[in-house]
Amino acid sequence: MDGPLRTLKGFQRVALKAGEKANVTIDLPASSFEFYDWSQRKMMVTPGEYEVYYGNSSDSKNLKTTKITVSK
Repeated sequence: MDGPLRTLKGFQRVALKAGEKANVTIDLPASSFEFYDWSQRKMMVTPGEYEVYYGNSSDSKNLKTTKITVSK
């Protein structure tokens, strides 16, 4: 699979006061895992295991991860 190792697929801005917490849900539809397949000349979902990073900034030291499996 050619393409960047990390790409932004979703975000949500949440305004919180000091000490406040919130749960946030960000949907990642199948199209979030599409890449251009040059041999078929179209966007395709590549099945496999993906690492999803999440957190309050893009700084790697502040991110948490979870793994998801995308099937065909």
